[in-house]
Amino acid sequence: MKRIYIAVILLVFTVLICSVEFIYISSSADKITERIENLCESYKKGNTESSLRYALETEKDWMKKVKRIDMLLYHDYVDEITKNIVNLKTYIAQEDAVGLYSTCNEILTQVSSLKSSELPTAQNII
Repeated sequence: MKRIYIAVILLVFTVLICSVEFIYISSSADKITERIENLCESYKKGNTESSLRYALETEKDWMKKVKRIDMLLYHDYVDEITKNIVNLKTYIAQEDAVGLYSTCNEILTQVSSLKSSELPTAQNII
């Protein structure tokens, strides 16, 4: 009977850890998505100073979170998002709207994919 109790405790512990990881990744992805959308809107309005501020805040926030996210996820995905986030301020400084918008869209796609890969669906589990 003790084995069943231990197995149940381990199962509950595993579910708890997975839930915390999912919530952390989801909230981080939502925050980055919101900042990238704000950056694009600000740049569309012609406010490059505000856009640059959003880019720097996004990069700073991402660099704080990437240490934990890197432990939980596949490194190549995280590294690609990091590279694109770092490039945002360069596009703003060079006033390269096409590069900025394409990079923003790529980041949004990558973050969305990252978030959906953490959903507890049969496809992701198997």
